[in-house]
Amino acid sequence: MAEFSTRKRNTDDTNHNGKTKIKKKLHNETLEVVCRIAPYSDLDPCIIALDDEHVKLVPPPGVNKPEQVYKFGCVFDGQDSQRTVFRRCALDYVEDLVCGRNGLLFTYGVTGSGKTFTMTGDTDKAGILPRSLDVLFNSLPNQLEKCIFYPDGKNGFQIRSPSHAELARKQLQPFENKIAEHITESRKVLGFNNNMVSAVFVSYVEIYNEEVYDLLDENLRSNRLGLTKRLRKVSPEGPVYVENVTEIEVQSSDEALTQFLNAQQRRKVADTILNQNSSRSHSIFNIRLVMAPCEEDGRFYPVRDESKIIVSQLSLVDLAGSERTKRTENVGQRFEEGCNINKSLMTLRQCFNQLRESQRNPRREVNFISYRSSSLTWLFKSFFEGIGRIRMIICVNPLPADYKENITVLEFAELAQQVDIPEAVAPLFPLSDMANLPFSRRQIDSWHRELEQKLNLEPMQMQLFDPPPPFKNLAAPEDEETIRNLREYFIKKASQHQAYVNTVMQNAQDFSARLKKRLCYADLNEKRLNDMEIDLEEMRRYNTEATAQANQCKRQLNAMKLRLNKYECEDFVDRQREEDTRKKQQEMAAVMEQKSRTLQQAMDLVTSPIFPTTITTNLTPGTSHVAELRRQFGARSDEKIDSARRPPVQLPKSAGRVPQTNPQMTMFGKPRALPQVSTPLSAIAFREGRTGYMNPKFHRRSKSVGRVLDHQPVVQVPLGTVYQKVLPGNAKSTTRLKADDLKKCDEYLITHQEVDNRGNISTELVKGEIIPTAGGGSAVKFTDIERLKHESPSNF
Repeated sequence: MAEFSTRKRNTDDTNHNGKTKIKKKLHNETLEVVCRIAPYSDLDPCIIALDDEHVKLVPPPGVNKPEQVYKFGCVFDGQDSQRTVFRRCALDYVEDLVCGRNGLLFTYGVTGSGKTFTMTGDTDKAGILPRSLDVLFNSLPNQLEKCIFYPDGKNGFQIRSPSHAELARKQLQPFENKIAEHITESRKVLGFNNNMVSAVFVSYVEIYNEEVYDLLDENLRSNRLGLTKRLRKVSPEGPVYVENVTEIEVQSSDEALTQFLNAQQRRKVADTILNQNSSRSHSIFNIRLVMAPCEEDGRFYPVRDESKIIVSQLSLVDLAGSERTKRTENVGQRFEEGCNINKSLMTLRQCFNQLRESQRNPRREVNFISYRSSSLTWLFKSFFEGIGRIRMIICVNPLPADYKENITVLEFAELAQQVDIPEAVAPLFPLSDMANLPFSRRQIDSWHRELEQKLNLEPMQMQLFDPPPPFKNLAAPEDEETIRNLREYFIKKASQHQAYVNTVMQNAQDFSARLKKRLCYADLNEKRLNDMEIDLEEMRRYNTEATAQANQCKRQLNAMKLRLNKYECEDFVDRQREEDTRKKQQEMAAVMEQKSRTLQQAMDLVTSPIFPTTITTNLTPGTSHVAELRRQFGARSDEKIDSARRPPVQLPKSAGRVPQTNPQMTMFGKPRALPQVSTPLSAIAFREGRTGYMNPKFHRRSKSVGRVLDHQPVVQVPLGTVYQKVLPGNAKSTTRLKADDLKKCDEYLITHQEVDNRGNISTELVKGEIIPTAGGGSAVKFTDIERLKHESPSNF
């Protein structure tokens, strides 16, 4: 994360002197490539912006490849705004447009990397296209009414007469603004010649499956049969254009965006695995500025000389994203679209490679470049040959899943930066004294008309001398009276003439004084305006620095947030792990407590007396209660536990036990024990008030022989006796007893071997019946014990 916190960028388009900083390559026309990284919030990006010109490609975990660093003209990360991207990448192209030069700006990248968002944006974050339109219309002072210029369908324009233009305007449909409020670009660019009048035309085409379609054609529907457009050339050396394409004249950015959005509904898009609104075609939005000199007679109308028309063009291209079928899993029509997209992009790469090789080896006899292999490269052939400037915006996605696609995109960008484009020749505008004033031709003509209305500028005759009075001819030289009258008359007129001259001189002095005052006022205002512009540029510079520092702080804050989120995630995982450990410890403690209680119950069962007091006193010293129970188990097996829950039945003494008329036989050859009703022994084992969990009087209804479960020790000493244990053929033998084994058998037999103090080995076969319990398990009721024992004859 350290790389993010070290980046610094001047986010405005002004330099340290506050002057407008438009980055142009007038001397070195190498194709410029900039990179924009899509926002990514996780901690494992595969592309990291190192600074304003370098990015680092980081392989994801599991990919054994080294890290690589790529250089670009400029690098934008996820924190850079749409405004910053526009002013760095497209503002100078709009300035070239108003100055009569051509430009090509296109986005390139994989599917879902932000190409369409960079070019068009959305309502809150306008992209390059709407911002370019805003700046263009802000910078056009001499825009004509509609229908004066009109396209001829062959990449040229003509001029209508005023009467024909008026008739054409009456046939136009009124414009309905369907654009909601959007963020507008308030900037304007300089360079427009004030002696020229202008009009703006837009066109929108797409290249779908290598066919060109006019998206502004209202007849374009889903069935596009017969609606394709052809690519033509006016001359062998002329530019390639789309024949008879629809070019609509617009007078505002809202009107142009309305036409764009209407055409956007006809563009081919589809839902794929990688992108919900994936572009299935290359789209080209052309903005053409038509300019012509204004007539000299004061009318705001172009000179009707088509040779003086100047047309400049800005092409904004949104290329479809390259995709791999392995990831998209496209089939059918989507698969065909993807193949054509990849084919056109591959042809573009081949053209760049061929251009680079031809520039490196200019002496080769044949420098063939395959422009015609794709409609995309053939359409922009003239740009590659120097008709205008080219800039490419590479859009990449830091997702680790896009690592392989990003390698291809970055390698293509590296190749494109090695291609030199011939410098475009700017058109020559007619020179004039009023061409460079910061006023439009419309404003100047309006001022002249207002002056003519307020002042009468016709020459006025001044009567400086009165008509001479009639006088008689001198009769003789001695006619003194006539001579005196003439002398007085001319002396009077001479004094009057001198008075007129003095008045004119005084008026001239007054006019000169007033003119000096006005000029001084104008000069001071101009100086004040220049000072204000300097202050404004200084404020812009401060604002630029503050914005850069704010962006730097934002990057550091985002980096700290990412680290904090990482630490919080680790802390949450640790706390979750501790909680799980605590729960496991509690569960283990509960299990241990349960086992302790079970063990204590078993100990109580072993140590507590099972027989009545009279029986317990007869135990052999050193013999446990369980051993004594096992010894006497056979004799008391017929005494049932259930007798404790009911009073004993008194039988005659001579009756003894109840006879068994048809006793059930066990597998061991003995009659199955029937319940006794006279012994109260089980009353001690089953106390009153306890919940029953098994039926001690359980007897299977089936009289057939059941299955025996033979529970043998892990290590058994061979018996070596004449009498051997014989079991039925369906008996099941086991050394590790399981609950499922008890459920599948009816009889239970356990073998126990021990050695007495004389060294004699004894084998006991403890037999019992398997009885189901209320909890779904099984209980064993022992009924008999057989012993096989070796003993020395000397003991008899």
